[in-house]
Amino acid sequence: MPPGPKPLPIIGNMHQLFGSLAHRTLRDLAIKYGPLMHLKLGEVSTLVVTSPEVAEEFMKTHDLQFVNRPQLISVRIFNYDCTNIAFAPFGEYWRQLRKICVMDQGSTVNISRKIFSFTYGLVARVAFGKKSKYQEEFISLMEVALKMNSGFNAADVYPSVKIIQWAMSEMLKNPGVMKKAQEEVRKAFDGSGNVRESGLHELKYLQAVIKETFRLHPPVPLLLPRESSEQCNINGFEIPTKTRVIINAWAISRDPRHWTDAEKFKPERFLDSTIDYQGKDLKYIPFGAGTGRRICPGIALGLASMELLLAQLLYHFDWKLPGKLKNEQLDMAEAFGLTVRRKNDLQLVAVPYKTGSLLA
Repeated sequence: MPPGPKPLPIIGNMHQLFGSLAHRTLRDLAIKYGPLMHLKLGEVSTLVVTSPEVAEEFMKTHDLQFVNRPQLISVRIFNYDCTNIAFAPFGEYWRQLRKICVMDQGSTVNISRKIFSFTYGLVARVAFGKKSKYQEEFISLMEVALKMNSGFNAADVYPSVKIIQWAMSEMLKNPGVMKKAQEEVRKAFDGSGNVRESGLHELKYLQAVIKETFRLHPPVPLLLPRESSEQCNINGFEIPTKTRVIINAWAISRDPRHWTDAEKFKPERFLDSTIDYQGKDLKYIPFGAGTGRRICPGIALGLASMELLLAQLLYHFDWKLPGKLKNEQLDMAEAFGLTVRRKNDLQLVAVPYKTGSLLA
């Protein structure tokens, strides 16, 4: 097995992860033990990958051997006995789930209506315990109301709120980036007085801002684990069956061997780049990678909703920190979970750009 820190009896290397930001701790350990590192999480052998070259071995070269997820007790309890698309074993049932998720791929989809349906279905279940049978009629009325006041609802992009917060945080820390993004958005939509979905494709710099945000703050810094279905050899090491693998996407996207000024927020790096979200280039895998078997099926919907909300925020308002706080004093502390969010809520002062545009 690959090298790694010496485990303790029973708990293995768990003591090195307790109370820490795991993605950062694993990156620091990898500096000492290498890009393919062996840990014992309790009694379970786990490999941690922190370089795109090694990630390619697991996610492309040997993808079929590592296409399955470990069947964890917690996952069985919270994910209907591993029957959802994220944790279902690879096979015919999983293919059917995947087909349902992408059956309309390549055809036109009313993204706004899909977002409405999801958001209000979720809110109804949280508030009342079930989805309203009149939801579609309600959504139709809401669409009319929003068209009348040219507004938007932040709840529409609820799954993307964390990334929007990080994007706003990074632009506050880098006011030159925010100024450039605002100028682009306002130049594109000043004629209409509001942001239109049909014009989002023109916002190349804003798209670069979102890409750079995903690089520094991938939504899932430690990708969902994989598990080997058979023995194989990777980088000269024999990997036994049932070995779990964790890909540290956060560490890979900050690797200074592959990124110039890796810790700096520089959207310009993506302006003339062919790197996309599909994981073809293993140094950039915010949504996973490989042959596409386990990549996130909701990329297009998530990106469209983020572009729309972020463009609205930049078009309608100038943003500043409260009180006498300076941009460089903005707290960027993280809180670790399945996703990494801001530890503290982002509190900003909004100054309307054009009062009339908010009422148009």
